[in-house]
Amino acid sequence: MEFDRFYIESDGRTRMVLVSVEFSCQGADDVDFYPESVVLIHVGDEMAGWAKTADLFQSESLSGGTVIDFSKSAAFWTLAGPDIEESATFVYEFPKDFTDFELLFPGSTPIPISLQ
Repeated sequence: MEFDRFYIESDGRTRMVLVSVEFSCQGADDVDFYPESVVLIHVGDEMAGWAKTADLFQSESLSGGTVIDFSKSAAFWTLAGPDIEESATFVYEFPKDFTDFELLFPGSTPIPISLQ
């Protein structure tokens, strides 16, 4: 990363949770999208409600536009309308015991996620 290092602990106490989403915006105007608005919340028994913004992210236009690499250097990017179709991957680091989450994505209902 440009400003910081990111690593997985070798003792295996944490895991990386990768969430990939495809989304669209049907408006005619450009939209500013903020990656920190996509929040993953732990809903399991221990420490329920622990919410995190993405540690890393990547976005790509499904129509062949710009790719924004895994980084925190982009505070937001502009989605140029109309009929925006994007794909994005968000990476979160949580304790390995945590398996049940809800993804909060702007403009949608909470999306349940369970890991095995």
